[in-house]
Amino acid sequence: MKKLLFVTLPFTEQEGRDQSRSRFLWDILHKKYDADLLLIKPKEYLTKPVQQTSGYDQLHSLAASVSHLIQPGGIFHFTRDNRDKFSQILANKRFELILFRSQRCLELLPEVEKTLPHCHIAFDLEQLLSMHPISPKPKNIWQDLSSRLEQARLLLLEKSLLRRSCSYFFPSLSLKRQALQLAGLSADEAHFRIIPDPIRLLPGSSKAGLSGTPEKITGLEKFVLFYGDLSAPSCLDAFQSMAKEIFPLLSKTLQALDIRIWVAGPNPQKIHEQLSGGRIRLIGLVAEPAVLFKSCQLVILPLQLPDPAAGAVICEAARHRKAVLATPIAAADYDFNHQEIALAEGPDAFAGRLAELLSNTGETLELGQKLHDAIRAWHDKNLIKHDLTAYLDMQAKLAAGLAGDKLSIALVTDCFGPQFGKAGLHIQRLAQKLAKTHEIRVFCPRLPGQTKNESLDGVVVQRLYDLRGGCKARTSRSAGAFCPLLLPLLLRPGFDLIQSHCGLSVNSRQAFLAAKLRELPYLLALPDSFPETLPAGGIRCNAIPAGDKPLLNWCERFLIRHADQIFTLTEREYTLIRGFNPNVEEIPLPLDLSEFEAEAEPVRSAYGIPPDAFVFLCLGKITFAHGQDLALQAYARALPTLPGSRFVIVGDQAADPAFYEDLVTLTSREGLQEEVIFTGEVERSEVLSWLRASDITVIPARALRVCDTVIESWASGTTVLQSDAVDPNLVIEGCNGFLFRFLDTDDLAQQMQKAFSQRDNLAELAACGRALVREKYTYAYLQKRYQHAYKQLTL
Repeated sequence: MKKLLFVTLPFTEQEGRDQSRSRFLWDILHKKYDADLLLIKPKEYLTKPVQQTSGYDQLHSLAASVSHLIQPGGIFHFTRDNRDKFSQILANKRFELILFRSQRCLELLPEVEKTLPHCHIAFDLEQLLSMHPISPKPKNIWQDLSSRLEQARLLLLEKSLLRRSCSYFFPSLSLKRQALQLAGLSADEAHFRIIPDPIRLLPGSSKAGLSGTPEKITGLEKFVLFYGDLSAPSCLDAFQSMAKEIFPLLSKTLQALDIRIWVAGPNPQKIHEQLSGGRIRLIGLVAEPAVLFKSCQLVILPLQLPDPAAGAVICEAARHRKAVLATPIAAADYDFNHQEIALAEGPDAFAGRLAELLSNTGETLELGQKLHDAIRAWHDKNLIKHDLTAYLDMQAKLAAGLAGDKLSIALVTDCFGPQFGKAGLHIQRLAQKLAKTHEIRVFCPRLPGQTKNESLDGVVVQRLYDLRGGCKARTSRSAGAFCPLLLPLLLRPGFDLIQSHCGLSVNSRQAFLAAKLRELPYLLALPDSFPETLPAGGIRCNAIPAGDKPLLNWCERFLIRHADQIFTLTEREYTLIRGFNPNVEEIPLPLDLSEFEAEAEPVRSAYGIPPDAFVFLCLGKITFAHGQDLALQAYARALPTLPGSRFVIVGDQAADPAFYEDLVTLTSREGLQEEVIFTGEVERSEVLSWLRASDITVIPARALRVCDTVIESWASGTTVLQSDAVDPNLVIEGCNGFLFRFLDTDDLAQQMQKAFSQRDNLAELAACGRALVREKYTYAYLQKRYQHAYKQLTL
């Protein structure tokens, strides 16, 4: 039996829907797997009685709290002792599957990835916290701002979670659609699955507005049933629409057929009394709702707003084989066809369809029977059990394959090694990580003086003659290398997969052709310069106009459409590529965190900066695209309120000499010679020292994607102030840094003043950013993403 860990809140004596679903899932899982149960106990559960639960091999528990600086509210925080305890549980049991009952346990995820990298992780999500933030109604503007910030943090967190290579289960179709929309994914994502609850029946009550035996109630009169929590905004809106707009169109039909509309459910309001009368009868709360459903002609749900209770009303109607007439939003939890439920939108259409159903008893009875059959199939426990366990078995098998199968991979790149800058160094480090579990052979252009073949930490490097020559890093599609021997070498037998890091260059096309001829999976990793459109002036580089697709020629579009898997670095590229190929993922560009642990150089004293001076750092090549002139203009405006501050610009001054001269002129004209320091291009060790010695890093980019300066600053313990043109935008205002509007120097000046005034809190913002870096901007995380892709492609 496979080993499984089920992580949930305790099964309490007074259970709500979340604990009921936990018990339902647990009853399925512990009968199929060698299952352990881990109960997460926040403060409110420490004193509650915990109901005895059977079926587990071992019971574990962790204490949790919800107040923590880094995590947003609603996300559990665990102390170091509890995280160590969790790691020990994982190490001892070596689980193959872990199912978290909520995203609130996200802080435990890094421990799983570190301890059990090949364990499959699944989340059962009963709601999206960012859609329903756990916070009281704001009483003033500060609480409102805090609530908005909380929601933004939750939104970013859940969006990041849903793009992980985990499985996600949802109780309803509408929630799955919301999650797909939040993640920017298509509707056919196989790892987004619906696991319905058992049929939920409407609760009864001892306090009734309608008394009498079921027989007496049944014999009163013919009626159409409108049922719901009458105080809910969705039901209030639907009732008013029904009474004021739908009923007037139906009154003659109802009178001719001697049928009334009964309005039933808890919490009736004054508006219900005011608009009732005649053929609209207010029933209110009843002891046995089932009696009404059994006796009615059919059930109507004219909802215009989402209502989580609508599914229970449909289930109750189906249980009694009653037809339902609903709006599409009321039936959003199910994928019904027109033979199973009647749908209409708008008062005229709704009234017309209701009149048809009341006049055609045969159709109404048939709809009720078909709805009954559909609901039984949807909520059948045996079908749910089979679907859930079959899927988990497949994922466990897949995860086991990740740990055991060693593939032979041809990695094609136009730049490999530190001589090609950050891009070449990144690909070298990635290849060395992947070589720990697979056979990696790298094919790249040969530079003058390099050997043809070499072995580097288990990676076999084969350097080929480049017909185009040159020794610069080639990442753009217009300047790619061309190695004529690449295609025949890739056509040799022995490879299981071909992976390209050349963008859309000629070598990528050769790799693609070889993969198709050999019938091998082809994985394309696109660099940050794709497509190469660095706009000038007031054009946002991360906005995708309607005419973006023509940026690719027919050959490039063909390659993208037929690649088996594509990795992009930015959200802009992810969105663009997804229009051609759904098999695309956005992956991070990681850091070697050991770099940031070395002792820093005393750069402040070396440049004559006082120890207590507030230092703004601008890092990167001095070019128009990087926008250093915007930062200087803003700094000049804000300087009167930034006493004793310094502005340090670190970067190559030869990249755009004319632009650099303009910056020097601007500095002189504004009288900033004492405050502004140009260091020129410096060694990597000095760059890292500046990142640690500065108070905040300013990124004023006009056109910049994959800004590693952001994550490097966070890794150094420094927060950031960036343009919102950077993609991907990882900054949440007030949480891990500051944002200013694209090209708006006035806004940038104000944000500089704001950062200066909050200098005592900047370390906390940097700590939030550093937590994100440690979670997903590491080579271990990237290696796992590639491993998962390999297994999917070679199944």
